[in-house]
Amino acid sequence: SFFSFSFSFSPLLLLVKSLHTMRPFLYILLSFSLSRLLSRSLPHSLSPLLHSLTTHSLSVLSSLLFLLCSLSQKSPNLPFWRWFLGGKATGFVVEGQTTKEFQRVSAAFRKNFEEGHELGSQFCVYHRGKKVVDLWGRKGDEVKGSNNRLYDGDSLQVSYSSTKVLTALSAAVAYERGCFDYNDKIVKYWPEFANGDERKKETTIADVLRHQAGLSNFNEKITREDFEKTNEENIDFNSHFSFSPSSSLSSSSPPLSPRPSISLSSPIAKKIENSQLFFADKRVYHGVTRGMIINELLKRVNHPTVGLTVYSSLAQPLGVHKLVGCGKEQGLEEGEKGREEQGRV
Repeated sequence: SFFSFSFSFSPLLLLVKSLHTMRPFLYILLSFSLSRLLSRSLPHSLSPLLHSLTTHSLSVLSSLLFLLCSLSQKSPNLPFWRWFLGGKATGFVVEGQTTKEFQRVSAAFRKNFEEGHELGSQFCVYHRGKKVVDLWGRKGDEVKGSNNRLYDGDSLQVSYSSTKVLTALSAAVAYERGCFDYNDKIVKYWPEFANGDERKKETTIADVLRHQAGLSNFNEKITREDFEKTNEENIDFNSHFSFSPSSSLSSSSPPLSPRPSISLSSPIAKKIENSQLFFADKRVYHGVTRGMIINELLKRVNHPTVGLTVYSSLAQPLGVHKLVGCGKEQGLEEGEKGREEQGRV
């Protein structure tokens, strides 16, 4: 009876712990309802002792069921005993500042670390042109950022799909420099792109930029080796440009050198050429492929890659440190070279 009472009481503790979500509450209702239903369906021929043991066993099993379901809410970075007793994570560092109106953001940011949901994080918000939130934090001293330094507010942060904005801006810079028109067909500059596919011959640059090229996936898997070899070609290609940052976001007459006499045959370009259209004339999110296609196109119109365009024509004039690709693609030996001079992203 003691163990049965203990296990029956544990869901109440877990319920209090998990009131912020309805899912555990539904789990406990389901588990207890199931326990009562099964206990009532037990044969009346059972002895009182066996009936009592079976009922208590069902209660224990229902409690364990709820416990397992509630564990899905637990952060993997928080010890079980600390999580069960409602404790908070320790040993983390949170620094930065917010304006008075956004102090609740700071509390929510810190709470993520207290509950063990974060290892290293940065959060910066500009509201109507004014910086109102600038926070960073890490768990202890074992979390390393870029260049193997302790993670802090200046560590480079991966930005994922927001890079598509920079890809589009790179294409816009090339367009303003007269390298192509958005309605031009890609095969005009990259004949191998179609590879015999009549539908791909009609694909325009605008189709790619608005996710309507029908190439949301490639037929062949892109490997790490493909990226490494393509990156080598990007570095070699960019080395032919004497590109000095301009004071504005774009320039109609950039210092472009003659087209480099190198073979443009990167593994990624080959896999783009070998891919067939999946959804022609339909807008499907080109989550992985869009940037690769635009990057290969820029090289074929004698324009620096997306990485060098972002660095030289966008990031440096704005005084921020933003890299697309590795540092060597922008002519940097280290990814963080010049960080102090360029300021934070």
